[in-house]
Amino acid sequence: MHMRGLSGECFDLPGGYALGWGPITWLLMSEVLPLVARGVASGLCVTVSWLTAFVLTQAFTHLVDGYGLYLPYLCFTVVCVLCLLFSAVCVPETRGRSLEEIENYFRTGRTFSIGRSLSTAQ
Repeated sequence: MHMRGLSGECFDLPGGYALGWGPITWLLMSEVLPLVARGVASGLCVTVSWLTAFVLTQAFTHLVDGYGLYLPYLCFTVVCVLCLLFSAVCVPETRGRSLEEIENYFRTGRTFSIGRSLSTAQ
């Protein structure tokens, strides 16, 4: 493999992850986990995040060795599209909401029940 291709590959994947879906886990943890379980749940989320990063790194190298770059990037593209759909459908907008409102939303499975005044809605 050409040296630029290898070095570009080494920087493109972590850079793309760091600018894309990587921070989403940390953002959702801080906004949607209930205060009562935040410590334990955050620890579990971080463990899953690191294990997933390890598995993806191992899988990527094996897939590149076996199939070239096409298959790994196709798999990552499919996963990114599924994550985008999940975020658009399942993750509520939390801008301007209190932690109590967000916790109530996930506890009841309904829309936000606390009305907002016009000054906070803008």
